[in-house]
Amino acid sequence: MYNGVGLPTARGSGTSGRVQSNNFLLRPRPSPSPSSSAAPAPGGARGGGGGFREEMAEHERKRALESRLLELREALEERGYTEAETDARVAEARKAAEEEEAKQSAVKEERGCWPKGKPL
Repeated sequence: MYNGVGLPTARGSGTSGRVQSNNFLLRPRPSPSPSSSAAPAPGGARGGGGGFREEMAEHERKRALESRLLELREALEERGYTEAETDARVAEARKAAEEEEAKQSAVKEERGCWPKGKPL
């Protein structure tokens, strides 16, 4: 051990005894003080104190929606619908899904939790 860094003895460890810290550990950034109005909110235009997990959850919801719409499109094409009819039905399904998601997010903001009662 040199300068208090490393293992007390490197024998049997299979290493040189040098220990390094993980510098890539993600730590939450400190939020700006409420008095500083020049800095944007951490959640962007949504206003919430989002973060990496919230962004990933939003991305997964969008990905699942696109996956369902692609499956709908393929099913309609297999049934013999024209391209214009398929596009119209997929657009209707997309609009309905976006409206449903807007309702859920409004309920979430109103109640302060997810629609099924799970806390944020």
